[in-house]
Amino acid sequence: IMEILLYLGILWNVRLLVCALCSLSAFRRKRDSLLQRGALKKVYVLVPVRNEEPSHLIECADFFLSCHGVDKVIVCTNGNDNQRHTYHKIIEDKKHQGDEVAYACLEGKEGFKGDQLNVAITKIKAETSDVLLAIFDIDSRPDTRVFEYMKQSGVLAGQQFTVYTSNLTSLGLLMMAGALHQSFWS
Repeated sequence: IMEILLYLGILWNVRLLVCALCSLSAFRRKRDSLLQRGALKKVYVLVPVRNEEPSHLIECADFFLSCHGVDKVIVCTNGNDNQRHTYHKIIEDKKHQGDEVAYACLEGKEGFKGDQLNVAITKIKAETSDVLLAIFDIDSRPDTRVFEYMKQSGVLAGQQFTVYTSNLTSLGLLMMAGALHQSFWS
């Protein structure tokens, strides 16, 4: 009986391997088809902003606009935020400089990040479907190569985990402990 179970286990694992290889092949064909058609060539960065210092928004927008591979930065604001008019003015000033930056504003209710992002995503879906979305917080500074990778690989969905340890040398002891805890947790 043990030999039969062993053979069944081997057959089961071979079947799983064949299924995985077939799925991977189908995914690659779809990705290659999208890349050949020129689809998914744009990368939009969405940044939800609420109760932040305006100088942080300027730094954030400048960073993402300087990244090769980012086609547009969309700042997601909230109509209930007292700073929204300042944010909108900053974005309008950036538009006059020729930068690809826009904003989407959640109006009429007390919404949070998810609600703000949904407004922007709905707006983007109405305009185009050939875009990859990257969602970052205002203080995020990802490796700039990630956007080129997104375009070249044809990735349809992905997630980067947060690395809080990249700036440990500039943190105090308590903040360093928090950063290490957050990195371990994520």
